[in-house]
Amino acid sequence: MRQSICDYCSRDEVVYVTIQYLFGILACSDHKEWAVRDCNAYMHKNNMVKIKDAMKIPGLAECLAELNEVGERGDLIVQRSNGDIEKGWSVVNTSYDCLIVNEKINEWTINMTNGTVQKYVPLRWFLDSRVPVSHEHVKRSIDVLTKGVYKNDYFKQLEHSMEAKDVVELPCIGKAILNGQVVRALFP
Repeated sequence: MRQSICDYCSRDEVVYVTIQYLFGILACSDHKEWAVRDCNAYMHKNNMVKIKDAMKIPGLAECLAELNEVGERGDLIVQRSNGDIEKGWSVVNTSYDCLIVNEKINEWTINMTNGTVQKYVPLRWFLDSRVPVSHEHVKRSIDVLTKGVYKNDYFKQLEHSMEAKDVVELPCIGKAILNGQVVRALFP
């Protein structure tokens, strides 16, 4: 368990900036912007994009909206691990879900459900002619994801990073010197 203090200045009035469920940064109102930047940098380095962020990004928003629409109609098909192709799948849409790169297959995937089972499905699956979605939307979304949704925050965070020391709480939290001040930072 962690203390409920700002990870940058130790003030005790904090907000939570999350990457995934129970994983993120605690920041005061003065450092919330830094926390968002550092969480985004972490996600860029680890090939993750929050669904709620993707819904606001041209190129991704159209594809996700179409997947949601087709899923709501019950017409979205997905190939199961055993090779069976099933209808009735939809995008899992919670505030903690991400589009991620599956390391095993090295491509972007999206969390899907059929009501009882969840699985990460490669976006390229939706280029299959049996799937009733715009292939142009899917191709464009893969291109946007590959170029890097959070890359600007990643480079901003790198500019502000200095030597890091491990902090016991998490292996990716460290100390850095910023504007002559020792601060805590999330390092990707």
